[in-house]
Amino acid sequence: MIQLKTTISEESFNQKRAHQYKLSILAGVDSFLYVVNDHNQQLLLLKEYVFDAKQQATKLLAERIHQVFEQDKLLRLPYASVKASLLGVKHTFIPNRLYNPDRKAAYLEHVIELKATDGIYADDVTALRAQNVYTADRATVNFIGQMYPVVRFSHISSTLFLGFREQARAEKTDIFLSIRDNFAYLYCFQNRELVFSNAFPFFSPKDLAYYVLLVYEQFDCSPTSQPLFVAGNFQEGSEHHRLLYRYIKFIQPVRMPNYYTSGEKTSREGQHHSFFDLMCVNL
Repeated sequence: MIQLKTTISEESFNQKRAHQYKLSILAGVDSFLYVVNDHNQQLLLLKEYVFDAKQQATKLLAERIHQVFEQDKLLRLPYASVKASLLGVKHTFIPNRLYNPDRKAAYLEHVIELKATDGIYADDVTALRAQNVYTADRATVNFIGQMYPVVRFSHISSTLFLGFREQARAEKTDIFLSIRDNFAYLYCFQNRELVFSNAFPFFSPKDLAYYVLLVYEQFDCSPTSQPLFVAGNFQEGSEHHRLLYRYIKFIQPVRMPNYYTSGEKTSREGQHHSFFDLMCVNL
């Protein structure tokens, strides 16, 4: 069963103007999210779907996403532009000077297990002077590409880098954490330069706390003074929050990307840090 978990819709959203709107998609293992904004970058519509355990066990990822498209006619409107970001932890940043586009598989095959269903792709991350080489479910990429022939794909780690870098502070060390579908994405910036990134699945709050505190230790940051900026499925009062708060004194939600402006409903209901990863897709 597909569950529509979140819907935020502004009154100004008009299906007949879809050809003037921009669509951003975040396709995950357990979830599918999308947001629509107009040419003034105002948020008009946000939806979050989640897949139940039975569906995850019996249907391939592309089949689940296909069902979302069958259920939601708004996804089939003729949008002016479409961007899609793909969740996953199989990726690595390669400096441009070392990158060979004809050998993308070589950057991954010795550090992760490549499946027959995996396609290998790369994002040109200009601000990092690097390529982000990653795997994604090939059938999912093909299906979304068929639905939107002009879609631009990216990996979530690329889009989060851009979003977090926007909020990193000069002459400071900043640590960011985003959670989605039991995947965690950790970044550390010093003077707005990326010095650390890691992406990993986790299965308990203890796992998450262990990896986060390792970053604090590696960069000699004090948990009593160095804040942790959080995004995604990280709610105040959750098990993750309670355990990390035992060690880290300041846990703060990130701001909405400067790219967007909020309407009345998205300002009131948005919990912008909860959908920060989705909002970064358009960066």
